[in-house]
Amino acid sequence: MEKQQQPGEKKITGGEEEEEVISSVRYRGWKSMPYVIGNETFEKLGTIGTTANLLVYLTTVYHLPSVHAATLLNFFSGTTNLAPLLGAFLSDTFLGRYTTIAAASLASCLGMLLLTLTAAIPSLHPPPSGHALQMDRRLTRWWAFEVPAGSMVVFNMMAMTVWIPVYDRVVVPALRRVTGKEGGISQLQRIGVGLVLSVATMVVAAAVEQRRRRLGAVGVKMSFLWLVPQQVAAGMSEAFAAIGQTELYYRQFPENMRSVAGALFFLAFALANYASGFMVAAVHRTTGWLAQDLNHARLDLFYLTVAAIAAANVCYFLLCARWYRFKNTTIADHVELPDYHHHQPGTANTIGSKV
Repeated sequence: MEKQQQPGEKKITGGEEEEEVISSVRYRGWKSMPYVIGNETFEKLGTIGTTANLLVYLTTVYHLPSVHAATLLNFFSGTTNLAPLLGAFLSDTFLGRYTTIAAASLASCLGMLLLTLTAAIPSLHPPPSGHALQMDRRLTRWWAFEVPAGSMVVFNMMAMTVWIPVYDRVVVPALRRVTGKEGGISQLQRIGVGLVLSVATMVVAAAVEQRRRRLGAVGVKMSFLWLVPQQVAAGMSEAFAAIGQTELYYRQFPENMRSVAGALFFLAFALANYASGFMVAAVHRTTGWLAQDLNHARLDLFYLTVAAIAAANVCYFLLCARWYRFKNTTIADHVELPDYHHHQPGTANTIGSKV
């Protein structure tokens, strides 16, 4: 039965009613932020720290050739990054966000437990062998402590952690005064900056590797601190591109597909990991660039090849960005992003109509 209009009551049309409902949507998730931040912090420390050390673990404990270990890890990472697609489907269709997060956290914990058992039980290890890492990982020449090789990713995470609040509180307000946009620059422009930084990362990595090879040829180990600039560049690249993509997906997808939007981000990582695995295998079979002894390898040429691919990706992105047209976000601009966006606090940028 149709609701009758009361005297003096303003009649709300279909469009106005929809606008009123949409504009009233607010995500009031700040009470759950301590849990979200804590869960993400420990989860990232566990997964990223483990992944960063798996290559060293597989080559030094299980004696896998470095090329085989790198290929295996690429396929491992690709498979794990496909899992969010299933999680997004279950979240949007059956379980809801919080039940899905609880189940995924439990699954992650069980996976970490099984991996820890493989390291803790000596009977699961093959006989020891000698594989030597070819950089001086001491903080000083007079201190015997060596920084674990897998810990280099910490500089990546530190750069991203430091840069995000600086960008949000300092750079964005400065850009806002110049461009007049709420976010300083559009999401597509932010992604573009991140992709350009990814090219710079590989160029720097190639230059550092060339220096390491020259020193290695005369028996000198280069300090691991030379790896810090490329890790910092990689962290800033992720701060721009990855977060820009996440915000773009959430703002351009329908409300009932927000989890799928987030899963697309991980789908891209999965495809990249699989492609990287195939690339490493192909380069190893056709060139001598990835020899087991790094002093006889040509990682610098491999890095330059990756830089060329990344540069081609920038060109492809510019074409797609030029053709892309944003949906009408007049109303959606007032909807706050969900908790997934917590790693960029205080940002609720408005998407421009063009790059």
